[in-house]
Amino acid sequence: MRPGGGIWPIGPPAKNRKLAPPQFNIRLLLPTLKKHKAYVLGRPGGIRANLVKRNLAGATLPRVNLESAVLSGCDLSHAMLLGTNLKLADLFAANLTEANLTGADLSRADLRGARLRGAKLADAKLEGADFRPGSLRDSAMGDSRPESMKDTSAGAEGADLSGAQLERADLSQSQLSEAKLIGSSLAGAKFNGAEMIMADLSKADLTNADFGSAKLKGANLSGSVLAKTNFAGAVLREVNLSNAVIEDANFGGCDLSGSNFDNALVSGVELPGNAGFNLPADLAPEIKTTLRDHYLWINSDGTDGKRANLSNRDLTGIKLAGVNLAGALLEGTVFANAQLEGCMLRLADLGRANLDKANLDGADLSGCTFTSASFQGASLRKASLGPVELGRGKGARAWPTNLAGANLGGANLTSAVLSAARLDGASLKGADLTGATLLKASLQDTDFTDAVLKAAKLPD
Repeated sequence: MRPGGGIWPIGPPAKNRKLAPPQFNIRLLLPTLKKHKAYVLGRPGGIRANLVKRNLAGATLPRVNLESAVLSGCDLSHAMLLGTNLKLADLFAANLTEANLTGADLSRADLRGARLRGAKLADAKLEGADFRPGSLRDSAMGDSRPESMKDTSAGAEGADLSGAQLERADLSQSQLSEAKLIGSSLAGAKFNGAEMIMADLSKADLTNADFGSAKLKGANLSGSVLAKTNFAGAVLREVNLSNAVIEDANFGGCDLSGSNFDNALVSGVELPGNAGFNLPADLAPEIKTTLRDHYLWINSDGTDGKRANLSNRDLTGIKLAGVNLAGALLEGTVFANAQLEGCMLRLADLGRANLDKANLDGADLSGCTFTSASFQGASLRKASLGPVELGRGKGARAWPTNLAGANLGGANLTSAVLSAARLDGASLKGADLTGATLLKASLQDTDFTDAVLKAAKLPD
């Protein structure tokens, strides 16, 4: 035993190791584990395991009893901890990156500031675990001291569980305020009564998860999947649910004041103040599936779901106001008399599409391809048909909306933005362009016969 704290000689501090994960020699740890087991059982000679800031990367410790062990700042990255007992363990600022904790018991463990990126925690017990912010600072005596200073002040790092697999894990009553669970798999997980203020669950899979009575004020759930998720009695004030896929979720008794549902896909639930897109109940199942997959495709940057392809389909009169079909393939699709106001169609391909008498008021049509499309009698008031900036820095370029050869006869384009749009050979006969902006638009052979151009801004 080392003087002053019972730290057993299992290698130098983690920060001095350069290979990750090293080949860990379990035999070096056996004396510590034996004495710790005696400590837990209250037997003579027992000593609580104190492994502060030690390097156990890659260690294989399945079903080992480490209850109440001191592991603050410990490197357990890539460790095999299946079914391990870590109840009440001090894992403050520990590194558990890509560790396998499947079925482990971390009930009431101190995980403040811990790193669990990519960790496997399926079926783990995490009731009452503390994931609030925390960082370790070396004491004035240096690394040789058994205890480093625990910093929980403002600015300390929150626990990072991004990309972690937490299917069916129980995190009831846990402290997860400011924790990061970006892109984590939380299907079937329990968060009943958990404190999750300002937590980041963006792009997470929350299918069948239970957040009953949880406190999620200011949390970020943008782009997440909320299929049959339970939020009964939860506090969801000022929560970001933009671009989320919300299906048959339970928001009974929730406080949703100030929450953001912009561009969310909502199905099977009514949400007060919802600014997202509600799937019509009478929408064909195939279309619902296509839209759901498209939202997942958008939220995952193309790694999940599937890009919508409704080309050459007859969708006459369809009600899709507020839908997000950015980048969708809609070439030759019939949207005659469709309700598409406020929809997002940025960079979508609608070449040869039929949008006659469709309602596209306030829609974002920036960068779309509308070559030879028909908009006769359509309403595009305050619609955006300007360019989209692609790329950054020196390689950035503006991608214009292409309306070459399109028929906009009799269309209402009041206050629409058509900056830099390509309207070569397009027909605007009898169209109303009052207050519209066409600066830098390409208008070669464009037909403006009987068009209303009052207060319109035209190219020089």
